[in-house]
Amino acid sequence: MYIVGELYNRRKEIHALFGGQQQGGISTPSQFPYVFLFTGDQGHAYGYKDGWNHDGLYYYTGGGQIGDQGLRMGNKAILDHQKNGKELLLFKYEKKTGFVRHEGQMECVGYHEAERPDREGNPRKVLVFELVPVKSVEARVAQEPRAAAEIEKQARQLPLTEILTRAKPKEKMQTSTTDRKKDYYERSEYLRLYALKRANGVCEGCGQPAPFLNKAGEPYLEVHNVRRLSDGGPDDPTWVVALCPNCHSRAHHGQDGKEFNEMLKDKGLARG
Repeated sequence: MYIVGELYNRRKEIHALFGGQQQGGISTPSQFPYVFLFTGDQGHAYGYKDGWNHDGLYYYTGGGQIGDQGLRMGNKAILDHQKNGKELLLFKYEKKTGFVRHEGQMECVGYHEAERPDREGNPRKVLVFELVPVKSVEARVAQEPRAAAEIEKQARQLPLTEILTRAKPKEKMQTSTTDRKKDYYERSEYLRLYALKRANGVCEGCGQPAPFLNKAGEPYLEVHNVRRLSDGGPDDPTWVVALCPNCHSRAHHGQDGKEFNEMLKDKGLARG
């Protein structure tokens, strides 16, 4: 939909298509599965200091310019985006053009509180959301195959119910930022393994056996998220299915992809 690194006119190319609040940093269109986040240097005067942190997370300051920020409205939409099936799309204002540059799709792994001045200069508590790029999940698996292999080894010894427990979202405020990031990656892997083990070698779209065996000698299926355009990043196990490559392509690119995806969604709900 939006290309990372490209510039867009916020009003014409985002809100005209999807609606949502045209002012402020958080836009939550009600009829579409997106939460749009906007950031820029102009927010520094109001305590908004967004950007990459040394822990590899993108820190995004919540909404609300006066008084303490709370988990409501746009802030709650960020925290609950996975549960609600919403994609977080981050954009940054370009000073010279007034356009916004797409920084990529993100996932919220948690948040912490910080003390910053409000727009009147008074100290207040703000919420700082910890975001990780969706693509970094795939990159981490490629860069740390041993970590992924260890999780897969453990999962082989676990019943499906335990894998399901490990794939479900956890409380975001109970651990450090480093642990929350680690939990996010691990949950992504458990979610993938849960969908594959539940399918047991049979495509959950067409009901046919996997078309071939992978290099490990196991049935090859791909994990698909029925609520989002992308498949990266964790979600609730209810919303993921294991598909053969043909059904997976159909869900994303088929002429009847929307109807097919709705059918897959119904199957997910039926499984609970």
